[in-house]
Amino acid sequence: MTQATLTIHLHEATERDEQGLKILEEIVDKNHAVALAFGVDNVEAWQQKRRFYGHVKYLVGAQNVSLVQRGYRNRCLNEHTIRDPHHENKCSTLLNGRVDAGSQRKDIWLGKTRIEFSMGKEPVAYCPPNSLYDEMTVGMAKDLGYTHFTVPSVLPAFPYKPKDRIIIVPQTALARYGVGRHAYAHLDQLPELGRNGKLKQHLEQGLMPLTAVEKEPWVGYQVLNQTFLLPANRVLHYGYIQMRDARRAIQRYLKKLA
Repeated sequence: MTQATLTIHLHEATERDEQGLKILEEIVDKNHAVALAFGVDNVEAWQQKRRFYGHVKYLVGAQNVSLVQRGYRNRCLNEHTIRDPHHENKCSTLLNGRVDAGSQRKDIWLGKTRIEFSMGKEPVAYCPPNSLYDEMTVGMAKDLGYTHFTVPSVLPAFPYKPKDRIIIVPQTALARYGVGRHAYAHLDQLPELGRNGKLKQHLEQGLMPLTAVEKEPWVGYQVLNQTFLLPANRVLHYGYIQMRDARRAIQRYLKKLA
């Protein structure tokens, strides 16, 4: 049986998130290996809603659940008026793109230690907020003990390991594409994914822990990865970010005019 992975991104604690949490508990109770991704800002918000926080912490304690750290501040230090500010490892503007290695290392370390303290479990993988990162981010994650690094993928690319780095796992959006062995979904999407059958279909592949993922061993797939899938994903994903930010800016402007 082909084994897959599933990472669930947790954000707020809305009614739909509550519904998603019940479905997540069913997944965990059936002993599926699943990874939960969130940041310090999420934990701090949940602590104001004790019931939701307690439910998440209970699920985190399961042996088949692993954690993915999604940044630390989850907000850029540069001012943004049009661009989405929710990034920290690399800025989305051309002028302020690079974030120095020392700042990245400090933020990743602070996020990792605070999540472990709050949730009682150490994260095993790193996910850069808004998927903006560079080679220094991957290097700092490795230096701080991470073995895996997750990024969104439009096309179902294969896991790979840059030289002397850690394993990068491209993950497709289960709600948007529904293809690929390695997928992610947001907690509030689980009810709809349950209704349309995409969640069941993905679980039937058999789930393995995120830390069990290895780079694609077949040379042919490695070549396909490097020559087409990864470059195409970068173009498609960053193009999506640009269009999304432009759309949001237009919506804000129209709202002011109304």
